[in-house]
Amino acid sequence: MTTQSTGRLGFFREGLLDIFHLFFALTPAYVRGRRLHTTHSSLSGTGSLSDAHPIRRPRSRYACCGRRHRPLSAAATQVYRECMSSPPVSPANHDTDATGVLMRDVMGQLLQKLRYEPTAKRVRATLGGQTVVDTTHAMLVWEPRRVVPGYAVPYQDIRAEISPRTPPPPENGPVGFMLPDLSTIPVFDPRIPFDVRTTGGEPVGIRVAGTEAVASGFRARDPGLDDYVILAFADFDSWFEEDDEIISHPHDPYGRIDIRGTSRHVQLMLDGHILADTTRARMLFETTLPARYYLPVEDVVAPLEPSSTRSMCSYKGYATWYSALVGDKRVDDIAWQYEHPLSDAAEVQDYVAFLDERLDLVIDGEQQERALTPSS
Repeated sequence: MTTQSTGRLGFFREGLLDIFHLFFALTPAYVRGRRLHTTHSSLSGTGSLSDAHPIRRPRSRYACCGRRHRPLSAAATQVYRECMSSPPVSPANHDTDATGVLMRDVMGQLLQKLRYEPTAKRVRATLGGQTVVDTTHAMLVWEPRRVVPGYAVPYQDIRAEISPRTPPPPENGPVGFMLPDLSTIPVFDPRIPFDVRTTGGEPVGIRVAGTEAVASGFRARDPGLDDYVILAFADFDSWFEEDDEIISHPHDPYGRIDIRGTSRHVQLMLDGHILADTTRARMLFETTLPARYYLPVEDVVAPLEPSSTRSMCSYKGYATWYSALVGDKRVDDIAWQYEHPLSDAAEVQDYVAFLDERLDLVIDGEQQERALTPSS
């Protein structure tokens, strides 16, 4: 073996010894000194493992494997001192307020702030038949009071003309919808126009050269969004995350949907008339929203007629709406169905859901309080 290789081996060996010494120094004595009492019966045989393989306490602070080694190096000693000088962490010793918080209260407080989060997804958007956005540095942005995010992208990743624009005049009267389970102030869902502003900045226009295609953007006056433009999602022809098209708005990384089958007895009624009655519902749970009951078509009692209304959800896809005949009156756009749902909602394909905010929902014989949502 050459002198050079011997030196490298020695350096490697000494480094390993430092690691071992540091571990040994930080390990409590009662752990180092005790014998292992696991039995062979808990593994593959019988008898005491400690009887066959006793773990003996080392003879001195720096002894192991029957040999005496040098003390810790300066670097390892420094780490050891820092660890030993740190105060112990014990919940019983905390002087801070240990009162828990309701997560939706925390989320409600954050609603009044400008929030943003980087995403690792490649994001693209088309406008006027051309790809005008292509970036791997997009930001998800929630302006104050908005409950779903939009996209902000760097200036240099927009392949179109960007220029200042004059936004339309603000609407008179209150704007927004009450969602009391989340916030005490009205919130903005995707139906609220993009140009309803809750933060300072500069409106801009995105125009594809040689076409009439134009979209709205906004430069927020915030250091975290310097050189970024927030884009009006609905103004673009299509959006893609990686190679998959998305609709309505970007997915919220802090929100999701869950679908669970339930045998609860679910009844939907209006003015004493039963619209649906089932014990085979599927419950759809969506972050910050009331649970929805999706019912088999066979268990819907009231006659349903398709309406011209269509809607879309970023998580569930495109929905077809129905009006119901209840007694001698027609209730418009009271139910919907996803005939071709996105993968997240595949379990409710062809099931029917009702706006129970406008109906009497009875679960296992107990009438539920009507939820207050933007659809109320």
